Amino acid sequence: MQIRRAEMKDLQAIETIVMDGRDRLAEQGVDQWQGGYPNTEIIVDDIEKRYVMVLEDDGEIVGSAAVIPGQDASYQTIDGQWLTETDTMNSVAVHRVAVSSSHHGKGLGYKLLDGIYEEVAKTMPDINSLRIDTHPDNKGMQHVILKSGYEQTGMVKLLNMGLDNEWDYAYERLVKVPSHVTGR
Repeated sequence: MQIRRAEMKDLQAIETIVMDGRDRLAEQGVDQWQGGYPNTEIIVDDIEKRYVMVLEDDGEIVGSAAVIPGQDASYQTIDGQWLTETDTMNSVAVHRVAVSSSHHGKGLGYKLLDGIYEEVAKTMPDINSLRIDTHPDNKGMQHVILKSGYEQTGMVKLLNMGLDNEWDYAYERLVKVPSHVTGR
């Protein structure tokens, strides 16, 4: 399996995986992604900005996520405390994580998040941490996030998604330990 940046030719495969994820969440009674988010316009924008990373297995895309560098508006205020400074430009937000339903139970979520971590550590030397959030009812994703080395840091209010007063669990994983954390 390999991680790579998505190209526009991958759009249909990514959309299929995201829609499968939406359906799986609905079956579990989780209202995450049950509105018009994420949609084709958002995915296309993510691909054009080179944010999307895909997990590929023998030429088949089996997972995708948007890996967005810089400040995330939803992460500026947290009920809790980030491991790194809140207003840092030295973090990436991992959003819209989805894996293929036809490969369920193969640890793809973990492989995707771990691959993203390795890729960020290797190719983005100024990044100190990765941040991610998920719905309080999305127990499966919470398990994958924690198994992938993230630490739960609190709750964040989702902004710019048309959701009123939705709070998600927030997590952070250090890529390298910044000096203000170690005191060095």
